[in-house]
Amino acid sequence: MKTPFAQKVIQILRDYCDTQCDGNAREASRSLGLDPDTGYYARWINSGKPGAKTSRVPRIDSVGPLLDQIGAVLLGPGETLDEGSEAARLKKELSAAQRRILELQNAMEALRQENAALIGYKFKWEGHLESMAVQSSGTLSVSELHAYQSNSSEKESARKSTTGSLGNTKAG
Repeated sequence: MKTPFAQKVIQILRDYCDTQCDGNAREASRSLGLDPDTGYYARWINSGKPGAKTSRVPRIDSVGPLLDQIGAVLLGPGETLDEGSEAARLKKELSAAQRRILELQNAMEALRQENAALIGYKFKWEGHLESMAVQSSGTLSVSELHAYQSNSSEKESARKSTTGSLGNTKAG
């Protein structure tokens, strides 16, 4: 029979497998020092799931060292997490890391949108160059305009790399 405590222990082991090992029970077992070939870890985390072949519950002396490695903290009734404890410090670091990940994901999305806008701008100017070639009555061919464009792009890149290293910037 599973008690709420046993269910919580199994949930902690499942969460570890899902978050740290991408749901790979063999990898989670290996990372916690268990032999993945025995299949104990997989049976523990799968017990109680619909369609599970077994309802194996780990013994406390087997699962205790694993919970220590994971960093799980057991609090008794009325106990609170001490602010100076290692678990509290790790919880704060995790929270800060999750906020930073969210910030970076937002920054990546903004950069993707900016990149899409710049690609659109590039296509607009390539089209403009082609129309200028047609309007110029053949004085410059489209290939000459592209060569001019790529040459001026190289010059611009070289200018940016030299001014960037000197700390000079131009408004523009």
